[in-house]
Amino acid sequence: MRPLTSLALLMTCAAVVLARQSTPAPQQTPPPEKGTAVVTGQVVDANGDGVPAAVVILRGGIQAIALTTTNRDIPGGPRPTITTKDGHFAFFDLLPGTYTFDATKQGFIDGAYGRLRPNGLAHSIDLKDGEVLASIRIPIWEYASVAGTVRDETGEPVVGVQVRALRRGFVNGRSLLNSVGFGSTNDRGEYRIDTLPPGRYVIVVASTQTSLPAPDAASRAAGAPAPDPQLTRSGIFGTGIGRQLGDFLWNWSGRSAMVVPNPTDDGRMLVYPTTFYPSARSSREAEAITLESGGERLSVDLQLQLVPATIVSGVLMGANGPADGLAVRLVPEYADDLSGETRGMDAAVSVSDANGRFFFAGVPVGRYYLQAEASPAPPGSSIPQPVSMGWLNEPVAVGEGGLTGGTHMLRPAVKVSGKLFFDGTKPPPPPEWIEKVSVSLEALDFAVNRAEAPYLVNFDRNGQFVFPSVPPGRYTVLFRAFVQDRRAMPDWETKGATLDGKDVSDRPMVVTTDVSGIVVSLTDRSSQVSGAVRDSAGKADSTAAVILFTAERELWPVLRTNRRIRLVRASENGTYVVRGVPAGQYFVAAISDADVGDFWDPQMLEALSKVAASIVMAPAEQKTQDLVLKSVK
Repeated sequence: MRPLTSLALLMTCAAVVLARQSTPAPQQTPPPEKGTAVVTGQVVDANGDGVPAAVVILRGGIQAIALTTTNRDIPGGPRPTITTKDGHFAFFDLLPGTYTFDATKQGFIDGAYGRLRPNGLAHSIDLKDGEVLASIRIPIWEYASVAGTVRDETGEPVVGVQVRALRRGFVNGRSLLNSVGFGSTNDRGEYRIDTLPPGRYVIVVASTQTSLPAPDAASRAAGAPAPDPQLTRSGIFGTGIGRQLGDFLWNWSGRSAMVVPNPTDDGRMLVYPTTFYPSARSSREAEAITLESGGERLSVDLQLQLVPATIVSGVLMGANGPADGLAVRLVPEYADDLSGETRGMDAAVSVSDANGRFFFAGVPVGRYYLQAEASPAPPGSSIPQPVSMGWLNEPVAVGEGGLTGGTHMLRPAVKVSGKLFFDGTKPPPPPEWIEKVSVSLEALDFAVNRAEAPYLVNFDRNGQFVFPSVPPGRYTVLFRAFVQDRRAMPDWETKGATLDGKDVSDRPMVVTTDVSGIVVSLTDRSSQVSGAVRDSAGKADSTAAVILFTAERELWPVLRTNRRIRLVRASENGTYVVRGVPAGQYFVAAISDADVGDFWDPQMLEALSKVAASIVMAPAEQKTQDLVLKSVK
């Protein structure tokens, strides 16, 4: 047996050798090529002190892609390093090229080389072969924080409620509140909200009363799937069940974090309403607080008070009968002061039953909007289409006696459609690229759906788009694409959208009936404004920000996109470029980037117009406009 075993072993070894010879060796990724340039620097805080253990990331330089920017690719990809105990860092063996340097650390707002303010614009650095660039500084800013207590009318702590920080910003030329951060109260009623950027804030405890048809709520509590996807889409989650009032369950604990007491002995209901610091019922009456970088504001205490509440109920009817399983919201009148990012601050939410009935319990006396929207299922989705399509955005006044028994008709929605058009000399992008990009309808008024992009669809491979069901209103049309898709087709930039030859990308279109024939255009014929920025002494100024904005003042309150209002940073040598400028008349001004602030504010634009240069852009024009740094303080 031994000879056979040896022969078998020999054959096996030979087979292994042959297999190794016939199998190609795995490909090794070659190490990135090394250069001879060196960059050293320091990450500093707002006081100029070095920040230890910050992460500094070297990336490719900034490049403009359509109306946004991205970093160029570099060999080997981004390179991170960690700062020393005094905040210093170094990068060696760099190839010639253009680079940026970002810095991040927990508890700080991200910084970048050239950035002069939190979330400001950065600079790229051009490195030559063998160059040594020493002692660059990267500022980062500590987040601010706010803390306090939440107590009830007796002075007892309110436990486990969410406290939100809302920050003012400009959208469509209006000052609106955006939700920035939140914290929850502990067993002593104390809360703390960290990681807040500098700014003016309103602090709020939101209270939402929730009710569901009893069978639906019971099935949810038992762990069964929601009876209708509207429950999921409207953000109503949870498993708790409160008191049953008729055929509905009140305070079904999906979105309400407030503890709601039972009705009093005489049958009256008392609830804690949404409360703004210190004890206001409306955002317009709230006391705003100012937070500086690294600042800590203590004793921002909120006092909750029980208020009498009542019942609002009714029936939703669509074109085909009762609207079954439709999410219904009772939105406070001041909601038009809140941005689309401020969700979950409805006074009450419910879902209509099979007969179209809805029921809100615990509604404080006041003025509200009654809102509902039914839309068809997204293409390819298994979500069933609601029985009736339509919408409701109806003002209602709730008195002490409540509001019951009314029938509310869903208004018919409309269809909006159009196509994508390529205006240029190069071959258009392939269909697989077209299917990745999209178009959105941006509501300019207080809308039923207050999300950032409430109505968005993709183009099909032929460049057609259809919004099958949207409420009538005022809209602008915006082309949207992810940065990676823009990078795949860098020659094409947004030209705009038109309807019957009229611009609808910056100027609102009024939609009352079905609309077809919208043309969203991309072009490969770029336009731009460029020039140099100098200070009062005639020296190149790299601290400048250049703001270009339309001279049509009537557009300032409705400028949702940044096509006709642009902010760019002057480069290290004081030059600037603004690409993709639509034809029209503009103001262009250079100010210190540290003074930019809320440049969307129409008052800020008015001040800038007084020190700005005036230019007129023709289609696809390349214009040069040198600027002198100005002050608007």
